[in-house]
Amino acid sequence: MRVLLIVLLVKSIVYGYMETVYSTQDEAFQQVFPLHQVDSRRIPISAEQREAMESTLHMAIPNDEITVYTFHKEDTLQGYGVVTNELGKHEPITFFVAFTSDLFVKGIVVMTYREPYGDEVRKKRFLKQFRQRRVTDPIRVYQDITPVSGATVSAIAIANGVRRLLVTLHTLL
Repeated sequence: MRVLLIVLLVKSIVYGYMETVYSTQDEAFQQVFPLHQVDSRRIPISAEQREAMESTLHMAIPNDEITVYTFHKEDTLQGYGVVTNELGKHEPITFFVAFTSDLFVKGIVVMTYREPYGDEVRKKRFLKQFRQRRVTDPIRVYQDITPVSGATVSAIAIANGVRRLLVTLHTLL
């Protein structure tokens, strides 16, 4: 524990910041799916699935499995969600992406931001651009997503994460 505190202190001195937690996982779930029953399952990603997704995305799929949360209300599937990390300029951004049962983006909650600037991507004005997006949409900054001034790299990271998750869920579910 002491080593972790020292590492965080040195990191904050060197980079001039410490991570900011805006939402816990449970809080993020409640923001998008209030009063829903939550279940989770780990879904393995086969080599063939990885290759197909990477070919579609033109970017790497970093994990061999994904944890998908399912949200039910009165025994009816309401949607899915995934907590993911995407590299910002120097540090990962942790965020929750919620999907409707037919895999449209329902909402995004930035949970943890670790950069000294650019956290404006957590604001509703930016995040609402992703609502109702689907796997066939480009979801690219400067194409159909307007970035936040001073947070372009973070905006690209969020867009890449959403696009990666849409393709992943369409492949695996």
